Amino acid sequence: MDTQFAGRTNYFKVKDLEGLKKELAVFDRLELVKSREEDTYAILGSYDDSIFTTAYIDASDDDDEYVDDCIEFNPVIHVMPYLEKDEIFVIKEVLNEGLRYVQGSSIAYFNTGNGVESISVDLDDIYRQAKMKWNVEVVQNDSYWSFS
Repeated sequence: MDTQFAGRTNYFKVKDLEGLKKELAVFDRLELVKSREEDTYAILGSYDDSIFTTAYIDASDDDDEYVDDCIEFNPVIHVMPYLEKDEIFVIKEVLNEGLRYVQGSSIAYFNTGNGVESISVDLDDIYRQAKMKWNVEVVQNDSYWSFS
């Protein structure tokens, strides 16, 4: 069964739109879209492998063989310098392999004006929260969690 990824960001205010577009141009799996209601933007994607961690640049070598060059997407480098001060950039990404495995995570980046701070959560955090709140035992087996 194939793994499918889907992801998007929140809408955010941009101080340098042309710079952001140029920075994102190499990430062919990311689409920058403008909000209908206000002058804000979001990044969207849905593919058969990771969206926000890597992008692939198609190239050919001398023998016309397909070559994959991988560039790692880093929001601190590729997005945050183009956002307004005090702007928060949130990535939400989920993956599934049929209905057998479903995983997801979300990362928020805050442009303080003096740097970038971040926080993150994933879907599996719910098990840790349930353990703490209701004092139950949580068991992780291979790729799934359960309560005992």
